[in-house]
Amino acid sequence: MVNCGNDLRRGGFRVMVFTNDHAPPHVHVFKAGTEAVIALIPITIRANYRMSKSDLCHAFGLVAENRDRLLAAWREIHDRQ
Repeated sequence: MVNCGNDLRRGGFRVMVFTNDHAPPHVHVFKAGTEAVIALIPITIRANYRMSKSDLCHAFGLVAENRDRLLAAWREIHDRQ
């Protein structure tokens, strides 16, 4: 697994793109032992693993704010494979 860009971390959240992951383009967002999977096209929550509703909303906003950067990282990683 690799991080996206310059290791997107903010407010206790860490956003990751996994190198061995599958389409469609999505990221994994971690915070304090919880995880959410957020699709990039369109931006939607695909899965939530114990993340609170408040943190999930913050994670969604973080991904939406950085969507172009995250999608570029996804494509750079997965278009090479």
